[in-house]
Amino acid sequence: MYYTGFNSGKSFGANSYFIHHQEGNWLIDSPRYVPHLLKAFDRMGGIKYIFLSHEDDVAEAARYASWFGGTRIIHAHDAAAMPGAEWIVKESGPFQVIPDFLVIPVPGHTPGSMALLYKQRFLFTGDHLWWDRETNTLEVPSVYVWNEEQLHRSTRCLMEYQFEWVLPGHGSRINLPGTQMRLELSRVVQRFHKAESLRA
Repeated sequence: MYYTGFNSGKSFGANSYFIHHQEGNWLIDSPRYVPHLLKAFDRMGGIKYIFLSHEDDVAEAARYASWFGGTRIIHAHDAAAMPGAEWIVKESGPFQVIPDFLVIPVPGHTPGSMALLYKQRFLFTGDHLWWDRETNTLEVPSVYVWNEEQLHRSTRCLMEYQFEWVLPGHGSRINLPGTQMRLELSRVVQRFHKAESLRA
């Protein structure tokens, strides 16, 4: 698994990741379209799937899909950002693409935001969840939120899964033991409860 670098201004500088997998390689969101990456991806067998976490981070996905014949995966609610995408997700709940890869819809930041859980260890979160180095806490968006109630519900749903890495589009990535990660996520949920009770 690799961090691609070459962040694109078309996705507001979002992070992108590459997974080298025996059943086909994955690109998670899109970096800039540059010869260096084309050559690197080609050496490792190309790209079979391009997972687009949400509408903001599609960047050059169409060009990578065209070059490698990759399948772009995006949720129907954000699909207008990627015309011609090969796989339009209509599910509202989690589903497996192939073994090791679980797609988890997490609407909130955008209607079609999705996370990708790889090997029950690595959670690619787009702009739904990240680590804040200043506060040493997991965080979710507080601005540019399509639906706050959905955002909270989606975050609570992540409590059902085991993972050790949070790998976001924006914000810092973090690796914690599974039990500690669950504790940090529970603290986010507790903050929701507190904010909701103050508004009640």
